[in-house]
Amino acid sequence: MAERLKEVLAIVNDKGGVGKSTTAHNLACGLIRENGSRVLIVDLDAQVANVSLLCGWRDRTDKHGTMYEALVNKTALPVYQVKIGEQDYQGNLYLAPSSEDMLNIEPFLLRELNPLKVLTKIFSLPVAMPEDQGGEQSVIEAFDYIIIDCPPAMNLVTKNAMAVATGIIIPMQLEALPTFGSSSVIKWAEDVKAEINPELELRGLLKVMVDKRTKASSEFSKHVDSEYGDYVFKTEIPRRTKIVEAQAMMQDIFTYAPECDAAQSYAAFAKEIIDTYSE
Repeated sequence: MAERLKEVLAIVNDKGGVGKSTTAHNLACGLIRENGSRVLIVDLDAQVANVSLLCGWRDRTDKHGTMYEALVNKTALPVYQVKIGEQDYQGNLYLAPSSEDMLNIEPFLLRELNPLKVLTKIFSLPVAMPEDQGGEQSVIEAFDYIIIDCPPAMNLVTKNAMAVATGIIIPMQLEALPTFGSSSVIKWAEDVKAEINPELELRGLLKVMVDKRTKASSEFSKHVDSEYGDYVFKTEIPRRTKIVEAQAMMQDIFTYAPECDAAQSYAAFAKEIIDTYSE
């Protein structure tokens, strides 16, 4: 079977509540809508309100377990096909779920000879796909994109994600602390690139929860453009209640409010990811 994997994208920020899970979920759905990509979301965040919940996960004890078991036992990615009600995402959305057990994962990682490469080892193992999708196969054969939702901390788990990723995306609120904190995330990524993963690139900073009515938002936007230049995605995600409502309904923004400008923005972001990909 031919290789199909284009990118492994880690969604990273060392602060919570800045839209990482929202970005991971809607980007995945946007990629599927844009060109029928098969997408796996790997959830490494132990928070209750995470992307696993957005994908309908409810602490099930299915045969493949969660990312916690995979990291502890060094077993294959626990891959589940996502289907919520009538939403089947063309059969192309998959989830490797997290759990609150991830809060206790670091001691297990520290026992390893190379604690920063545990996730990389797991990615090298074949995954169990549905029979109509080809059955057991390698990760690079199974998916077009893998999106990793990282915890809100620069810890071993996040470094593991950076070690296996080809690129990182930093969602950024246009406020003081999130804006100025992005430089530390970029420094971490540069260190991982130099020491562990030479393939890692900064895909870009994504402005989220943008409110153009406020002067502060406008000023911080100018600062981000000045500070990071070409590393800032052209697409901006507006602050909209429809995004919050969609999450409450466990729906992506395209399903819940397809006419909303936020849906159009996430669609534009997915297209920007596709268009700016280079072999």
